[in-house]
Amino acid sequence: MNGLKACSGSGNRMRWAPALVVALGLTASASAQFGLSPSISSAFRQAITTRDIQLAVADLQLDENQRFILETLFADYQADFRTGVEGFHQRITDFRGEIDPTKSNPAEAMRIVFGSMDQWQVESQQLADQLVEDLKGLLSEEQQEFWPPFERRVFRLKFLNKGRLAGESLDLFSSVRNLNLDETLMQTIQPLLDEYGRTLHEALRAREDYINAAESERIKAIQDRKPEINIAVAGREVQLRTAVRDVNEQYSVTIAGALPEETGQRLLASIRERMYPRIYRLSNAQRVFKAVKRIDGLSEEILEAIESLEELFLSELGSFNERLMGLIKEQQPSELKDKLEQVAVRGAQPKSTGDAVREEFRKRQEMSDRYVNQLRDLLTPEQFASLPGSGRWIVPPARGLRAKGAAGNDGGAADDARRKQRLERKREYKKGDEKGKDSQP
Repeated sequence: MNGLKACSGSGNRMRWAPALVVALGLTASASAQFGLSPSISSAFRQAITTRDIQLAVADLQLDENQRFILETLFADYQADFRTGVEGFHQRITDFRGEIDPTKSNPAEAMRIVFGSMDQWQVESQQLADQLVEDLKGLLSEEQQEFWPPFERRVFRLKFLNKGRLAGESLDLFSSVRNLNLDETLMQTIQPLLDEYGRTLHEALRAREDYINAAESERIKAIQDRKPEINIAVAGREVQLRTAVRDVNEQYSVTIAGALPEETGQRLLASIRERMYPRIYRLSNAQRVFKAVKRIDGLSEEILEAIESLEELFLSELGSFNERLMGLIKEQQPSELKDKLEQVAVRGAQPKSTGDAVREEFRKRQEMSDRYVNQLRDLLTPEQFASLPGSGRWIVPPARGLRAKGAAGNDGGAADDARRKQRLERKREYKKGDEKGKDSQP
C-alpha cells in the first residue's frame, strides 16, 4: 500500500494500481484482481524449498557426504535468492522516488516495473536451475535412475494442488496409500500407477508451462488494453485444466477396476467424496437411515421394512448423484472460463450458469424427504425423534390431535395399529410394483 502514496488523487491511484500491486509483491489474491496470475507473486518465493531437499535425500538415496554437499549448496541458494529479492525491491523503491504522477505516463511506468519483474524472474530461475544441475552432478549412475520419478513427484507436490476444477487436484497416489493394500495388490497395480504418474506429469507440466508462458501475454494485454488476448488465454487455460482433471478421472476408474471389486469400490467412493464432496458427503437422510437400525426393541417386521426402504432410497440416491456428477463435470469448465473472462473484461455481465445443478439438488432433497417421511411412519414419534437430525422432518401435531394417546389412555395401541396398516399398504404397493416389472417386455 505504500506505493499508492506516490500518487495524488483517487483517479491516479486506480490507474497506477496494477503496476504498484505487483511491484510491491503483494498477495496472489490481490494481483488476481487485476487479471494477473498468482505466479506473479510466486516470484518472491523460492522455487526450491527445504521439503524438496529432504525429498531428494530420501528418494535419491543420498549418502552422508552427498547430503552435506547438497545442504551447503542449498544454503548458498537461499542466500543468493534473498539478495536477489532485496535488489528487486530496491530498484522499485528507487523508481517510486522518481515518479511524478502528474507528469508520468502510467503505461510507461508499468512497462518499467514489469521489465524489472521479468528480469528478476529470469535471475531467480537461473539460481534454481543451477542448484538442480549441481544436485544431478552429485549422483552416481545408479542414483541417476531415481531422478525421473523424483522429479515428477516434486513437481506434483508443488503444482497439483493449484487446480480449480473438481478432481483437478486429486492425487491418486495418496488415495491408493490410504487403502493400506498388501504387497501383492500393490505389485498388481504398480505398472498402472507408474503410467498414471507419467501421464499426469505431462498434463500438469503442459498446464503450468502454459500459465507461466502466458504471463507476459496477460501483462501486455493489460498494458495495451486488449482484453480479447486474455479471453483467449483463459480459454486455453481451462482446456489444460480440464485435461489434468480427465487424467485423474480416467486412471481412478482404471486402477479401481484392477483391484478386487469391493476394494475398487472403496477406492472410487473415497475419490468421489474428495472430488465432489457436495454430492457424495453423507447427507442427513443417510445418517437417519444408518442410525435407525440401532434403535432397541424394533420388531423383525419393522426392521425388514426399514431395510427394504433404505435399499430403495440408496438406489434412487445413487442415480441422482451420477446425474449431478455429470452435470458438474460438464458445467464447471465453462463456469471457470466465464469467471476468467469477467476478470479480463471489466464490467462484463456474469452468465447465468448452474441452474440445472441447483434444480437436480432440489429434486434430490425432495426425494430424500419423501423416504425419511416414509421411515417416520414406521416408527413411534419417540423413536423417530431420537434419530440424529430428525428435527427437520418433525411437524408439530395439530392442537388436540392424539390427545387421548398423549394422556396415556390407548394411544400406544392405536399407534401400533396404524403402523401395521401402513406396513400392509407398503407390502401391497411393493407387490404391485414387482408385478408391473415382471409384465414389462
